[in-house]
Amino acid sequence: MDLINLSKKDMCFIDYAHTPEALETSLIELKDAYKEHKLWCIFGCGGERDKDKRPKMGKIAESLSDFLLVTNDNPRSENELDIIKDIRKGIKNKKEVKFISSRKEAISYCLNKIKASGESNILLISGKGHEEYQDILGKRIKFSDHQQVKDFLKDV
Repeated sequence: MDLINLSKKDMCFIDYAHTPEALETSLIELKDAYKEHKLWCIFGCGGERDKDKRPKMGKIAESLSDFLLVTNDNPRSENELDIIKDIRKGIKNKKEVKFISSRKEAISYCLNKIKASGESNILLISGKGHEEYQDILGKRIKFSDHQQVKDFLKDV
């Protein structure tokens, strides 16, 4: 898990956790370590992979996060909205969860909300970690969660 400080009171952790167990472990560790902070989570699931884990991960992320945003990961040739629908099946309070298919927009949305909140926040961006691309429809598109956060901080 990599840390990027957003401000004196806000932190972002970028993690490769892409299984239910790994996501749960990361969320529990952050929740326990930063009890006074609101815990935000952005995650998605890869396409053409274990579909059974998708609703499980949605349930875990919803239960352990104060705010959850479901987004795109590496959809590969699978329809990204179908992947999000599978994740939604595990989420009880869909009105409380945000769904933005563009990972770039999802990260920007959360960072802007955190910046404006006035509270102490932890953001976990999970699933891609060190990866510097997105696999979409057979193309590897340059994309880095780290770089998205760094670009946001440059513009602040």
